[in-house]
Amino acid sequence: MIKFAREIKYRLFSYLESLRYRGKDNRETFQKIYQNRLWGDSAQQFYSGPGSHDVKVVDPFVNSVLTFLKSLPNAPIVIDLGCGDFNVGSKLLPACQLYIACDVVPELIEHNKVKFANNSIDFRCVDIVKDELPKGEVVIIRQVLQHLSNADIALVLPKLAAFKYVIITEHIPVGNFVPNLDKPSGLGIRMHNGLKKDSGVVITEPPFHFKAANVQTLQTTICEDQSQLVTWLFKI
Repeated sequence: MIKFAREIKYRLFSYLESLRYRGKDNRETFQKIYQNRLWGDSAQQFYSGPGSHDVKVVDPFVNSVLTFLKSLPNAPIVIDLGCGDFNVGSKLLPACQLYIACDVVPELIEHNKVKFANNSIDFRCVDIVKDELPKGEVVIIRQVLQHLSNADIALVLPKLAAFKYVIITEHIPVGNFVPNLDKPSGLGIRMHNGLKKDSGVVITEPPFHFKAANVQTLQTTICEDQSQLVTWLFKI
């Protein structure tokens, strides 16, 4: 009975979110999210939410990724897919030959170009689902896939074979859970769908079965609600 009630709640959440973005592609969807400040109320014109600004979350991620990037023989070209307001990416620049920061929202990219003007940064408007990805050695996808539907994720993953290293961070439950429950692309994530600690994206699990030569957990942060942010490093 409890399992049935949870399933009904999940289906209701998915339906309501699909209504919110009906008829919109990902560009329009995420434009509306930024315009309406749905990531969080902030004085900033563009704000990617507390997950991109809380030092308890950001600093451990940055430190672990910097350590990895500096361990490589040469400073790499890094591709950031879903750079957001660039508060996180800006901290990784010292270890990069070139940082190509991509997002689907044109206004956000133009804003970042002005705010973070630097010869070592290349901001590009890219829809990672539909567009060809820039070329580089390392790709970072931080808390992005969790906002996409399974169909959209399935279109992104084959493109990652072009990179030597893939760094992915996702918000997932602690303990046992059913990974990759579907949702519409948009604001919500599989952790926050009206069902506490319900699901999360794990690309090595069905229906994705992402393959890599080596997979390791680069860093884990336990959140206040006892969920976790996990960063995986995939060597392709």
